[in-house]
Order: sequence, then structure tokens, then C-alpha cells
Amino acid sequence: MADKAFLALHRLGLIQPFVRYSSRLRSQILAGVKYNTDLITNQLTYIDMVTDSLMHSVLGRTLLCGKGAAEASFITLTDTFRERFGYKHVFPISQGRLAEWVLANARKRRAAIVPNNLLFVTTRCHQELVGSRLAEIPVADAYDLQSDFPFKGNLDTEKLQQVIAEHGAERIPYIYVEACVNASGGHPVSMANLREVHRIARQSGIPVIIDGCRILENAWLIRTREPGYSGRSLRQIVREFCSHSDGCTMSATKDFLVDTGGFVAANDDDLRYELQDALMVVGDGLSVRAKALMNRAVVRGFRRDRWVRRRLEKAEYLWTRLKERGVPVVHPPGGHAVFIDAAELCEQLGQQNHPEKAFLVRLYLDSGILAGENMITPAQKERGIRMIRLALPMRRYSFSQMGYVARHVGDVWGKLDRVRGLRKVHEPPCRSGSFLAEYELT
Repeated sequence: MADKAFLALHRLGLIQPFVRYSSRLRSQILAGVKYNTDLITNQLTYIDMVTDSLMHSVLGRTLLCGKGAAEASFITLTDTFRERFGYKHVFPISQGRLAEWVLANARKRRAAIVPNNLLFVTTRCHQELVGSRLAEIPVADAYDLQSDFPFKGNLDTEKLQQVIAEHGAERIPYIYVEACVNASGGHPVSMANLREVHRIARQSGIPVIIDGCRILENAWLIRTREPGYSGRSLRQIVREFCSHSDGCTMSATKDFLVDTGGFVAANDDDLRYELQDALMVVGDGLSVRAKALMNRAVVRGFRRDRWVRRRLEKAEYLWTRLKERGVPVVHPPGGHAVFIDAAELCEQLGQQNHPEKAFLVRLYLDSGILAGENMITPAQKERGIRMIRLALPMRRYSFSQMGYVARHVGDVWGKLDRVRGLRKVHEPPCRSGSFLAEYELT
């Protein structure tokens, strides 16, 4: 009977509010997934802050009217992207991760070195799977979670020159620059820094590639933090930002209101043909309908500056409320999420008790809020950096819901003695094993 009632609630779209009010149900869900909150689906939460991607969301009806309109929109997709971002050659693709795979395989080199500014875990993985080694060279402030430096996404240009001199340009297939860097706390790359990186790269004939999945947040933070850009539109800033690069990979599901799609783009003809060859193997994975929807999403995204502004306002509001409650948030406020410095968790609960996961279990049990451990890089791990991420999907939650999140995160943080540790009982022997691991309460 319980299973039938549960399915009936799911069909009626009532699961999320039901999860909010039923701590008993949340307890059963946690036991069912062996206390691994990575396995709790979006539909079993009240507020899902694991990711800012809309890929796992159910969006409203946005399909263009009529078959002819959809086909016309599909035809103009590459022109739309080219006009907004400025790249000569554009390939729509089903996912940002597939775009990363295409780029990594297209530019595969023996003993390659890829300088970068703290890439996301999937981006790193694609480079490593083709035999490349990553050279993490962010500015020093990127490793200081309490520094108020406004552009922690910047690359250290002196170290970049040293890497090029040490390894040689022929071993560097590209320099990879992530916009609004997730690993450092959602912080932007400045226009001045990218311009200088591109200047150094051009001297050695090395392409600069942008990971542009959060490029609108990056543009907004340039607009508010970098002198000379306060009167510029997001479209102008994005176009100039991309002009200091030679190509990009992008998931469109973070900054644009679409649940599928992305791009890989280039200016150079040789790189274009390399990308084309790689795409011939896997295909773009997009239907005409998906391309039409993505075209509409990109057009609307650049016309709705207020969407980006409201998202960052909500992130700053949540950041401020958490700080007032004594939660050690990462400084300064970022773009797509609020990040918590988890060092205190490790001290109080002990690293052997999986403190971040234990905190997330307690948060979900008390409130129905689902958050996640932030993906960090090897260099961050060496420095003992650990974070929890509260991601804000585009146009998803209200200020009142951010108040709810701040209240419950603050309550759990203020009573860490109530957080029970976890013991890992099983982890599959694969790269993604940690996402499928099973735990029990200590």
C-alpha cells in the first residue's frame, strides 16, 4: 500500500512538498540509498541544490509552434551562436561533457600538458583519458577560501609562461580556461587576465579554449567588479570575452533555459576539421526539436539580463544569511552557487567519518534540502581544501526558499553534535565508484 501511495503522489506531482513535511519518508529514502545523498533523485527533494544544470529538471512547455517554425529555428542555431559568441565554426552538441570529449580527442597529443585554472572534474577526466597531464596554475588567491580577491578564476600568467618554456608549445594542445570557476567557489575570470593569457598563447601558437558553461555569470561579475564594464551589456561583454580565445566548449543547461544541449566551437580551420572528425565518430546527439529549443534558449538568454541578475542576487542573499548564522562561507560571493568551507566539519567529526556526506545526510533528514560536496582538484586536496556546494539553477527558487535554506543549513551547522558520522561499507571498483558508494551510520 505504501508503494502505491508513493507512486500516486509522484504521478500527481506532489512528491516534493510531501517530502518536505514527512521526516519519516526522508529517513526511509536515506536508508534506501544507503546514506549516499548522490543517489537521491530530484523528485525526492523539497529544494535540490546539488547542481545548477537544468538537465535533471522538468521544464515547462517551451516548444516553438509548428513544425515549420522548429525547423527554421534549427537552421539558424549555428548563426545564433556565432553572432552571440563570435566564433567562426560552431558545432551544436547534446552535452557539455560530450563537447569536452570531442575537443580532448581532436587535439590528442603524445605527453601533452594542458595549463588550466582548476577545471571541473569531468573536464579533467577527458584530458587524462587521452593521456594529457594537467598543469593547474590559478592565481594564489584561488586556494584561499577567505580571500576577498574578486577574480579567483584568473590564471597566474607568470606560471603560464614558465609552463610553456619548460614543456614547449608543441606539447600543449591548448590552454583551458573555465569561466566562473566552480572549484574555487564560483569565481570569475577577469577580462584583463584572459586578454593577457591569449596574448602569451598567441606568441607560441597555442590555442586558448574557454569552458563557457557559466559565461553569463562570469560576464555579470566582470560588469560589476572590473573597471570600465559597468555600462556594457552582457552580450557585449561575452562577445569581447570570447574574442580573447580560439574556441570553446559549453553546456547550455547552466546559463540558458534548456534541459539538453551545448556547443563546441573554434576559429581556426585546422581545429575545425579536427573537431569535425571527432564528431563524425559520436554524432551530435541532438534532434531537430532539441536544436530548435536550444536556439530559442540562447536568444532569450541574452535578452533577459534580469534572469542572471536575480540569480546572483539570490546567491548573495543566501551567502549573507549563512554568514550571519556563523556558517563559514567561501569568500567572496560567487556566481552560480554558495560554497561552504568544510574544514570545521573535518575537525569536529573526523575525516574517517566522511564529514561532508554526514552533514548532507543530516541536512536532508531535517529539511528535505539536497546539496552536494564540491568537486575539487588534486592541488586543492593537497592543501586540505574541502567544500560543500549549494547550487542555484537558473530561474528555479525564490528568495523565501533561500531563507528556508539559510535557516536549516544554519541550524544543522550550529548543532554539529547531532550529526552522526558515516562508515563506508562498499564502493564499486571504478572511477565513479565514490558516487555509487554505500554507507551506514556510526
